[in-house]
Amino acid sequence: MQQQQELTRLEPESGPGGRVTSPELLTSDEPASAWERFQSATLSLARSGPIKDRLADAYRNHLAEVREEELPREIREEFRAVSQTLTRERPMLRGEDAVRATIRKMSNDEADSIACSVVRIFGALPHAVPAARHPTPAQVVPLYANER
Repeated sequence: MQQQQELTRLEPESGPGGRVTSPELLTSDEPASAWERFQSATLSLARSGPIKDRLADAYRNHLAEVREEELPREIREEFRAVSQTLTRERPMLRGEDAVRATIRKMSNDEADSIACSVVRIFGALPHAVPAARHPTPAQVVPLYANER
């Protein structure tokens, strides 16, 4: 049962319009860690829909606030390349930001490549979620004493 609860908590939830949204690991006043942001970005990339929409969602909602200093040194260069690639174009249309302008101009193959980089970075990150976000599981208490 505990395993089922754990799986349920980590599954993405349906959001408005039936779209899959990234999970909220646990509500906390602490900002999300880089691992949590990359996990949420990877889940955004894994849902259905056009790759360009998924990539824009993953970057805008999860990765744009990641600071390079939060990442291990060996991953920073690839993350910097992803960030620069996704923000290289100037907005040309009303209401458009650099991410949308860039993704609008890129090919689906290039979007696939950037999405793969995000997943690769997530896989390389150490799983170091702060303990405060994941309380210790409840202790199992036997209801009946063992009969001898």
